[in-house]
Amino acid sequence: MSAEVVTIRDVAKLAGVAASTASRALGGGSASEQTRRKVQQAAEQLHFVPNQAAKQLTTGRSNIVAIMVPEEPDFIFRDAFVSGMIAQLSSSFTAMNLLPFLALTKPHDAQKFLTVLKSSGAAGVVVINFHYSKAFADALRQCGVPVVSIGTPHSAMRTPYVDVDNYQGGYDAATLLCERGCRHIAVIAGPTDMQAAVLRSEGVLAG
Repeated sequence: MSAEVVTIRDVAKLAGVAASTASRALGGGSASEQTRRKVQQAAEQLHFVPNQAAKQLTTGRSNIVAIMVPEEPDFIFRDAFVSGMIAQLSSSFTAMNLLPFLALTKPHDAQKFLTVLKSSGAAGVVVINFHYSKAFADALRQCGVPVVSIGTPHSAMRTPYVDVDNYQGGYDAATLLCERGCRHIAVIAGPTDMQAAVLRSEGVLAG
C-alpha cells in the first residue's frame, strides 16, 4: 500500500497556521520569522515535499533551470569537460532547491531548442558549449527567460557568460613555444562557429 501524500494543509495544521500562511512561509513570501520557523519544522517533521507544478500555477514562477547542450549526444558523454560541467551544475542547482532539466539538441536545431525550452517551463537556461548561428541567437532572444552561457558567445550577442580568457591562453601558449625555440607552430583549431576556438586561434597568431 502506498504511503499517504503529505500536503501543505497537513503542514499548516501541525504548525497551527492557515494553509496560505504555510505556503508563503515555505515559498519565501511574507511571514514572520517565528511563523517561518514553525512551518519549516512542521514540514521537516512530516517530510513534506512541495508540489512544484502546483507551486508554479499559484506563483507563476518555476524553479526549473534548463541546461541546454547543443551538441550531438555521443559527444556530450564522451567529453569530460561537458559531462563534468553538467554534473556540477546539477549538483549546485539541487543544493539551491532548483530543478535541473537537461535538454539535448543538435548544434544548429534552433526550433527544437525553442520547443524543448518552452515545454519545460524553465525559469532560466544555461547554455553549454555554444555554437553560433543567427537562428540559434534569435531563439535565445525569443525564449523569454534569462540566459547564461558557459563559453564565450558570438560578439554579436549580449548574453552573459562565464569563461576563461581564451585569447590570452592562445597567446601564452604560442609565446611559450617561441621562447623554447619553436619557429614552425601548427594550430589545430576548433569549430569556427564557436567563439572560444576563434579567440584561441587569434591569440596564437598574435603570439
